[in-house]
Amino acid sequence: NNITNQPILKISTIVCDGFTTYSSIVAVEDILFIRPIKSKTPVGPCAIIYSSGTTGTPKGIYLSDNALKSALISFKQSLMDEPIENKFMMTSPIFWYTGTLLMMLGVHFGKPRLFFSTEPTTEQILCSIDKFKPTFLMTGVAAVNEMMFCQMTNGHKYNIQSLMTCVVGGSPMRADLQRKIVNNLLQGRIPIKQGYGASEQGIIAVWSMDSDIGTVRDGSVGRPAAGIEIKIVSLKTGKCVGPNTEGEIRIKSVSNMEGYVNDMRKTICSYDEDGWFKSGDVGYYTVDCCLFIVGRIKELMFYNHERIAPIDIETVLLSHPAVLDAGVTVKNSDHGDLLIGVVKVKPGQNIEPKKLVSYVDDRVKDHERLRGGIIFVDDVPRSPAGKLKREELLNLIQ
Repeated sequence: NNITNQPILKISTIVCDGFTTYSSIVAVEDILFIRPIKSKTPVGPCAIIYSSGTTGTPKGIYLSDNALKSALISFKQSLMDEPIENKFMMTSPIFWYTGTLLMMLGVHFGKPRLFFSTEPTTEQILCSIDKFKPTFLMTGVAAVNEMMFCQMTNGHKYNIQSLMTCVVGGSPMRADLQRKIVNNLLQGRIPIKQGYGASEQGIIAVWSMDSDIGTVRDGSVGRPAAGIEIKIVSLKTGKCVGPNTEGEIRIKSVSNMEGYVNDMRKTICSYDEDGWFKSGDVGYYTVDCCLFIVGRIKELMFYNHERIAPIDIETVLLSHPAVLDAGVTVKNSDHGDLLIGVVKVKPGQNIEPKKLVSYVDDRVKDHERLRGGIIFVDDVPRSPAGKLKREELLNLIQ
């Protein structure tokens, strides 16, 4: 962790009486006269980015010049087979690490990048694809699900045929939902390619851009990206496990962070004794090195000592024709966590809670049943990057 004797930014809690927006800066600054600052050292803090904050307060993360360059090269190598007329679009904000990388990648390739100045609606995303004709879209699971509903409801009103690549990240997508979106949104023309990354490590796994419908494994986030090593360790023993065995994903990366801002203790605790980064994610790999994500360790639920990954139940909820978005949370009982579905219903649709509970219970294992019932909400709480805000879900039922 090369942050000793380096100039660093000390961050403390302050109350601001105002702020300057990015749009106001570029409105008065002539960007043609801005010149990049040359890095004086390849190691040590070069930039600070922030984690998503979906499971707590966002963490400031130091990145070195080397880490940024390595992450960019890794991302670039996955895009080498893209059409020469590439045009990138991303729906998540630039503070998301992949947003920063995509912006830099566009500069490297000399290709246009399309970003939204505010969080876009589903129709704004579809309208922008129709109008600006991007070939590469990076977005979240919730976004493509709502795009699918909008297109199916409106008779595929928007022309999205320009898309040659659709990469989805932020949270895992189960195989059933992935196939449904490929068939109904993308009309079976191109695959959805899931990716997996972390602010601390950059791009960890992704499907190569020359993968087609026949080679992309539904439900998988792909194979390790360039410069990445992955191992899976038992949650009980910490020892490495083989193919098709679940455990914590641990990573060694050329894009490794320098550390957390003002938190050396957390930085040290984020690595095991051999220097592997503890991702906090449960997953497994197959014999052909395809990586699958089960969920976050801290988000796993238990009923009668049986482990539950909430995304499995959320995927079943999303498969119901009346459900637009969904999350699963819990309330405690003597037997463990009682699962509760938090559901946003599609406009014009009505369904009784008991019928939706029965729909789910008929499709899951006994310990995964919605014993806590269903509540309906106007919106399921998500971060700007499209990730479920689990703490806010829990607050909704209290």
